[in-house]
Order: sequence, then structure tokens, then C-alpha cells
Amino acid sequence: MTEPINPSPKRNRTNENFLRATKNIMHRGDEMSRRYGADIYIVLRCKGRYYNYCSTQDTSFPTPPIELEKTYPLPVRRTPASFERQKYRPSKIEVSDKTATTT
Repeated sequence: MTEPINPSPKRNRTNENFLRATKNIMHRGDEMSRRYGADIYIVLRCKGRYYNYCSTQDTSFPTPPIELEKTYPLPVRRTPASFERQKYRPSKIEVSDKTATTT
């Protein structure tokens, strides 16, 4: 009898997936810049390598964090915890099928 052929293990596509996601987020930043006229700056760091996107050639952008602390209104900061809280919110408000009638 012949022995079954063991399939080779799936290759690690982590880097390919990261590069695809990086390209997508930078494309979205470019799209937002064009559509809304916003200045966009994106920095990603993975395994010690930096990937960045800047929608403007202005050398004073992005503003250093120390100067941002002095601006008003204060900047909106997002952390992973900001998005964790959103997962547990109900996405829809349930409405009962009963309708109120007035007489």
C-alpha cells in the first residue's frame, strides 16, 4: 500500500498581508486628503521598519506633539482601548414589533 502524502504546511503570509494592509491604509489616507482637503500623516512601524505617508510637502507638517498640547481645541487621540469599547456597544437599537395606537 502507498502511504498518504502529507500536505506541505501553509506558508507564512504575514508580511504579504501587512504590506497589503499598509498599501490600503495609505490609499485611504490619500483618498481622504483629496476628498476632504485634510492634511494626512500616517506612520506605521513593524519589525523596526517605518512606513509613512504624508499628503502635503509642507515641512512644518505634522506638528510636533509638544506643540499639539498647546493648541485649542485639544487633539482627539485614539488608542487601541478606544476601539475596544466600541466592540461591546450594541450596533442596532431593537424596536418592538408592537405599534402604539392612539384613540
